[in-house]
Amino acid sequence: YFKPLSFREFVLQTSEFIWSHIPVVDLKLSLQNLRTALSDKSLDLWSGFNQVSKMIREIAAFKRELQLLFRMYLITGGIPVVMNHYITNKYEKHKEELNRFLAEIYIRDIISDISRLKKQEMIARDILRGIVDKYGSRYSFTKLAREANQHHQVSIDYLQFLENSFILFIYNAYDFNHKRIKTKGDKKVYFLDPFIYHAIQSYLSGREVWDTVKHTFQSEDMQASLIEGIVASHLLGHKEIPYLRTGYTFTWFHYDKQGREIDNIFRTNSKYLGIEVKYQSQVDQRDIRRIQPVKNYIILSKEDIMFHKNLLIVPAEVFLALLPMSERNL
Repeated sequence: YFKPLSFREFVLQTSEFIWSHIPVVDLKLSLQNLRTALSDKSLDLWSGFNQVSKMIREIAAFKRELQLLFRMYLITGGIPVVMNHYITNKYEKHKEELNRFLAEIYIRDIISDISRLKKQEMIARDILRGIVDKYGSRYSFTKLAREANQHHQVSIDYLQFLENSFILFIYNAYDFNHKRIKTKGDKKVYFLDPFIYHAIQSYLSGREVWDTVKHTFQSEDMQASLIEGIVASHLLGHKEIPYLRTGYTFTWFHYDKQGREIDNIFRTNSKYLGIEVKYQSQVDQRDIRRIQPVKNYIILSKEDIMFHKNLLIVPAEVFLALLPMSERNL
C-alpha cells in the first residue's frame, strides 16, 4: 500500500533539510539530536504499557522541536509533493503558503476516478460535505445518506469507493460484550491525511487551499478534530498487514448507552489500551472516561506531560513521532 508518510517518517525525512536552513544554533543542534534519537527509538504498542512509557520518557525532552514539525505536518500531511513545496517555500523563499494547484491536482485525480467508475461527482460532493460538517463526530450511515439526499446503500457504495482510493477511512465502534465491532452502530469517518482534509475543504468551499488551512488553525476545536483523525490513521497503519490484518481487527473507538466515548481502543494482544485525544491547554486524569475492560490509558495533550501507573499524558506529537508504520505500508 502506497500511503502518505506518517508523522514519524515526516520528521526523519525533513529535519535535515530544515536544520540546514535555520540560523538558530540551539534549534539546529536540537533537531539533529532529535533525528538521532528517533532513529534509534520507536514504539511498539504490543510491547506492553511499561515499555511504551519508557520510550515516551526518553523522547519527551524534544517536545519543543516536535511541536515545530507537527505544525508543518498539520499543513502538508505526508504527501511528498506538498511537503517539498511548503518546506522549500518556507525556508528558501521565506514564504509560508500552499499553491492552489496542489489541491487542484489532487481533487482532479479524485474526480477522474469517480468518472472512470461511472459514479457521479455531485453525489460524492454531497457525501464529502456531510463528512466535513460532522468531522470527528459519530453518526450512522443512514443519517449521512439522509442528509446527502441519497439511498442508504448508495452512500455506503461511495464511502467504500473513497476508502479504497485511500481518501478516507471508516472507523468502527467496538462492542466489548460481543468482542467485535458494532456492525449496525455509529461510525466515524476520517480523511487519511491532513492535506486531504484541506484539499476537500477547498473543493467544497471554493476557497484557496491556504485560506482553508488558516481557517482550521484559527479554531482549536477544528485542530483537535483533525488530530483525532491523524491519530486514528496512525493507529490503523501501525499494525496493519494488507489483506491479512486490517485495522478493523485491532483498533476502534467506543461509546456506551449513556453516550460516553473513548476516541481509540487499541487491542494489544489480549488486553486493551485506551487512547484519548485532548488537544487543549490543560489536561488531567479526569479527562479520560475509564471503562472496565480497559486498564491502561494514554491521553494525547497539547502541552501537558504526566506519568501515572496506568495513565500517561503526553503531547500528541511526541506519541506520533515514536509510532512507526507497519513494514507492509510503503
